[in-house]
Amino acid sequence: MAAMAGTALATGDTARTRFRAGDAIVLGTVKNLDYRAANMPDDILGHGWITADLHITKVERGTVPTSDLKVRYFAHTYRYGDRILRFHIRPSGDGIYSVCAKRGEGVRCK
Repeated sequence: MAAMAGTALATGDTARTRFRAGDAIVLGTVKNLDYRAANMPDDILGHGWITADLHITKVERGTVPTSDLKVRYFAHTYRYGDRILRFHIRPSGDGIYSVCAKRGEGVRCK
């Protein structure tokens, strides 16, 4: 637990997203892999779909099949790869988990 003291906790605000079967709340680090532009009209920030490898260090809620998963999230910049972050993840059916975001930030899991 002492190693967790300096942890940056972000994303997946469970109070504002719905949790359903298959979802998990995890802590882990990401290695960003790919960015695909969303090409939205008037988007001056350049939002897009980012694919990353997620290395899970702790599962807070739910279950995951392995400690290393591929995830996809919607953003205009990469998540920090050198910090442990909190994620609400949901399987998307194509083998890649979606990172759920709180209202107004990225993909909301309904």
